[in-house]
Amino acid sequence: MSGWRSTTHTSHMHRLWLTDPTRAYDRWQADEAASADHHPFAQRSIRQHRAMFVRFHRHLTAHGATLGNFGSDDIEAFWHDANVAADTAARVRFLKLMDRMCRHLVLVDLRASNPAAELMLADQWLQDEPECLYLPEEVDARLQEFVQPLSGD
Repeated sequence: MSGWRSTTHTSHMHRLWLTDPTRAYDRWQADEAASADHHPFAQRSIRQHRAMFVRFHRHLTAHGATLGNFGSDDIEAFWHDANVAADTAARVRFLKLMDRMCRHLVLVDLRASNPAAELMLADQWLQDEPECLYLPEEVDARLQEFVQPLSGD
């Protein structure tokens, strides 16, 4: 029975990623995404990750790519369009998010490969994780309002 549920869940998530990527992302983030130490993400991190996903998805859509067919070249173009290329810490955060997401998209049969993994192998990683800095609540609220998807997203 669990195999049937797994197949049904995979099929449902596949369709959801195709029809409503932001809702699919939210569902995946809430149900399955976890940090490197396998703990659920804090709500603040979830909000930040969602904003990062929406920004990347907006970039893909603007350049005629989809979550199912983008490649490492699309990620590289995103770095430059989003002015993230020079910010190593931001690049690492985006790349880790894309890697986790792409592994999930491979599991739900939306992708055949993980282009973020290719870039992770090619990148020189920092020896230590960057220190997490959190915005004051009121500044965070204004940022979250600013990065909300547009009506056409």
